[in-house]
Amino acid sequence: MIGAGRDARGVLRVGGDLLVSRDALATLEAQIASAPRGDIARIVHATLGAPGVALEGVRTLASVVDVVERALADPLA
Repeated sequence: MIGAGRDARGVLRVGGDLLVSRDALATLEAQIASAPRGDIARIVHATLGAPGVALEGVRTLASVVDVVERALADPLA
């Protein structure tokens, strides 16, 4: 399971039952923070699908995109 939501400071975080480097996840979160909503899929694919990035526990990157987009759409997330 993967989830996304805002932390106590309002920063969007992505996490859950997945195995990925902290650097890749930090890059994903930082790029999402400054990107237009229409770029989320491109950012997810570019960061988590980049050569050398190991990712376990996620069937498709589309599921990450979906979770992030739902979190961004939720004003309480």
